[in-house]
Amino acid sequence: MNTMAALGVLIAFMVVVLWKTAVVVPQRKEYVVERLGKYKKNTAGRFSYPHPVF
Repeated sequence: MNTMAALGVLIAFMVVVLWKTAVVVPQRKEYVVERLGKYKKNTAGRFSYPHPVF
């Protein structure tokens, strides 16, 4: 039973991380993606998922 609870907590944590990091960029806008303070790329108007783990 403890294994199921731990698995449930892990899955809930993963869902929260994915929900908080997903970004929808409005059309005609661009966002700058930085990794550790350095320029990585620009994202144009679309769904973007900047990976929080390096």
